[in-house]
Amino acid sequence: MPCCNKPIFLQAIEHTSAIKIQKDQGPLTVISAHSSLYNNIHDTFQELDANLRNIGDEKALKGADLNAHRRVWGYRNEDQRGMQVEDFLLGHPSRARRHSNKHEVMRKPS
Repeated sequence: MPCCNKPIFLQAIEHTSAIKIQKDQGPLTVISAHSSLYNNIHDTFQELDANLRNIGDEKALKGADLNAHRRVWGYRNEDQRGMQVEDFLLGHPSRARRHSNKHEVMRKPS
């Protein structure tokens, strides 16, 4: 890509991985996370928090498949994991995309 240098691999832990891309506008860290239904979701939360602390105020693109359901995300049902994820996202502004002073999360594709 003309606007980006080669990505730098930052780390891979049990539930998360991260790379850094140097763009014309500055660095962008891409963080990916996954938590199976059989894993303790709080372990994934701890890893995500560690990644966010490590990058400080840098821009970040965060994506996760946490196997959690909430109606606001487009699911028909809600589950305990969904409530835990929502609490995690609302607990810190850097965890979710900010828009008009409200937290916004990706919705399930229609």
